[in-house]
Amino acid sequence: MTAAQARERERKLIARKERNRASAAAHRERKNATIDELTIQVNKLQEENRRLQALAEENRQLRAALAAQASSVEVEAPPQPPVPQQRAPLQQPSQMLLQIPLVPNHVACQNTNPLPAVYAF
Repeated sequence: MTAAQARERERKLIARKERNRASAAAHRERKNATIDELTIQVNKLQEENRRLQALAEENRQLRAALAAQASSVEVEAPPQPPVPQQRAPLQQPSQMLLQIPLVPNHVACQNTNPLPAVYAF
C-alpha cells in the first residue's frame, strides 16, 4: 500500500467517524424533542385527569345533597288521605258505551295461513 492510499484510507475513516458523530447527535436531538413533546402531553393529560376527578367528586357531592334533600322532603310531607271515589250517576242506555273486554292474543287465535282470506279454504 502506497502512502497516498494510506492517506486516502485515513481520510475516509475520519469522514465516516464524523458522519457517525453527526448522525448520533441528530438522533439524540430527535429523542430529546420526542421526550419533551411526550412530557408536555403527559402533563396536559394529568391536568385533565385532575379536572375530571374534581368534577366527578363535585357530581358525587351534588347527588348526595340532592338525595338527602329528596329524602327530607319525603319525610316532612304529611301523608295525604285517600280521596274517596264517587260513582258516576247512572246513565240512560242510549248514553252508555258498549264495553268490549280485551281478548288475549294467543297463538291459537292467530291465523297462520299466509294467503289472503279470500283464498283460504
